[in-house]
Amino acid sequence: MMDRGFLFVNTAQDLLNGIGKRRLVTLEKGQKVSEALGLMNKYNIEIIPVLQGREPVGVITQNGLFRKMIENVSLQDATVQEVMEAPLKVIEPMTPIGKLGAMFNKENAAVLVKEEATGDYHILTQYDLLSKMM
Repeated sequence: MMDRGFLFVNTAQDLLNGIGKRRLVTLEKGQKVSEALGLMNKYNIEIIPVLQGREPVGVITQNGLFRKMIENVSLQDATVQEVMEAPLKVIEPMTPIGKLGAMFNKENAAVLVKEEATGDYHILTQYDLLSKMM
C-alpha cells in the first residue's frame, strides 16, 4: 500500500488533496427529478446532495431513484423534495481515514466534507477511498 501512496492518506483532507477538488454538483428541493437525472447523466455521477441555501437537507441517489421510478415512472415530474433521501453525513476535513471508512455502508456510499474557512462542501465516495487503496 505504501507503493500506491495510501499510507500517506491519514485524513479526509489528505484524500481530497489526492483526488483533487471537483465541482460539487447539487440540487435544490424544488427542482424536478428529471433535472436530477439529467445532471447524473451529464456528469456521470450517482449521488447528488440536495441543498437548502448552503445546508444539505437530503440526497438523490441513482439507486434510490431507480427503486422509486420502477414503481412510478411519472416521478420524473415530481420535485426532488418528494423523492430525496436523508442527507449525507457531514464530516470535518481532519476526520481520520479509519473513521471515514467505517461510515460507508450499503445505505451510505458518500459523505460531505465541509471546509471550515469557506463553508464549501466536497463529496467523498466509497470509490474515492477504494481508489487510493489500489
